[in-house]
Amino acid sequence: FENSPGTTATTTQGKWLNGTAGGSATNTNYNWYAKYISGAGGSVGFQTSNVVTGTSALKLVLAANGAYDQVQSGAVSDTKDKSSILLKPNTSYTLTAWIAADNVTGDSNDGGFVSVYESNGASLLAADSTTKVKANQSFTKYTKTFTTNASTICGNILINAYGHTGTATLQGNFYFDDITLTRTSRSAVV
Repeated sequence: FENSPGTTATTTQGKWLNGTAGGSATNTNYNWYAKYISGAGGSVGFQTSNVVTGTSALKLVLAANGAYDQVQSGAVSDTKDKSSILLKPNTSYTLTAWIAADNVTGDSNDGGFVSVYESNGASLLAADSTTKVKANQSFTKYTKTFTTNASTICGNILINAYGHTGTATLQGNFYFDDITLTRTSRSAVV
């Protein structure tokens, strides 16, 4: 991330990341929202010691069995607002994200991953996700190419650490950096 607030992690869900433990009730210039932080000791925030490029990377901490964290770009619901990402219908996009993990123990059906939620402006249509990381690793690049639905007009990027599925024992630190969403082509509509 090239631009981020301070490095104090937020421990309160339902707040915008602003570099404080309590987060902010209003959107700041950073546009990242802590949608979920569950489990004792869980947190989300920017850190500067483990990055790919830029000055910081986002860190999600799962510190208890059955925990999950999620940080969302822009809007805090499935409806379109000024902070949603505009998407074209029937169009190919490539989501790229660098993901790392350390101090990982336990297991889950999920892990650390990045998703794009597609919306028609009123409801969720699809979730397109990268590979799910659930073991210690240095930063690795993941890509997911997908074609939007016919009625997609907007979306959001979600950064996830899910330890609450399957055996629900996954814990650890998950790092995310250099996340991009690129339009790759427009599909023909017949």
